[in-house]
Amino acid sequence: MLDNERQALREMERYLGKTDPAFVARMTAPKGVPFPTFTVLLITLVVAAPLISLLFGMATVAIITATVLSVVTAVVRHRG
Repeated sequence: MLDNERQALREMERYLGKTDPAFVARMTAPKGVPFPTFTVLLITLVVAAPLISLLFGMATVAIITATVLSVVTAVVRHRG
């Protein structure tokens, strides 16, 4: 980032701090505990896998497992 861009960003932050302190407080406040997406999806998969296996077969369970794991991986990488 160029020096003039950094200076412009600092000026915008100072302006926001003066005009809208509530917004700045919300943006700088620490976040709460993140929702355990990974854990919830895996528990759902473990609970649903036997039923899906009985109704549709093991191939369907394998496809669903691969899909869920790839979605979870994408979400975790996007957050990090």
